[in-house]
Amino acid sequence: MYIAQTLGTTGLMTADKADKQCNYVCPGCQTPVTVKKGRLKQAHFAHTSLQKCQALAEGESAVHLLGKLAMVDFFESIGGRVVLEPWLPEIQQRPDLLVTFDNRQVAIEFQCAPISVERVQHRTAGFAKLGLDVVWVLGPTYQQRKLQQATLAKFCAHSTRYAASSSMAR
Repeated sequence: MYIAQTLGTTGLMTADKADKQCNYVCPGCQTPVTVKKGRLKQAHFAHTSLQKCQALAEGESAVHLLGKLAMVDFFESIGGRVVLEPWLPEIQQRPDLLVTFDNRQVAIEFQCAPISVERVQHRTAGFAKLGLDVVWVLGPTYQQRKLQQATLAKFCAHSTRYAASSSMAR
């Protein structure tokens, strides 16, 4: 995970700016995490115990992290307000990005790893419960292979509402 909460506060810290001497907790499950960074590793936080946190996925790839950061830069460059990895306690989910344009919020999911249609439906339904549209951006894992119609359909079916009503396209 790229964002953690500083212990004893509600403040969030990005892994690249985190101090290894400070204490951090997972914003979702509130259990301790440690910062991992060095010359060979992409900066990130990891749970100190191997428990099942429903809030965050461990083992984020460098491609996934760099893709999210590139999207932050892009959306900010066109006037969007962007929150990276916000925890949405009402639905127990965390989109990769939450982008706001003209008081309209859109959850952006940058999907690099394989995901089931049920998981896409569940995550999309959670965002819809909060009145958020969702855009699924398929990462290089999907782009570098010939995708079957069923694979594309599981994402398209859940982005149609947004695509049809988007006022963000500029």
